[in-house]
Amino acid sequence: MKELYVLSDQPTVCPLCGSRTAFTEEEVDNTKLIQYHSCLNLSCLFRFTVVED
Repeated sequence: MKELYVLSDQPTVCPLCGSRTAFTEEEVDNTKLIQYHSCLNLSCLFRFTVVED
């Protein structure tokens, strides 16, 4: 199972290297926001999911 990270009021950064990320977002059942992030650091490129609490 993939780890999920919680959306906060601060900009989301890569949990592995701390770099900025690019993301797409999707709303589920009109209740929760899910963001799919990709690290912009070319030596990392970690992908992760951020969910609304």
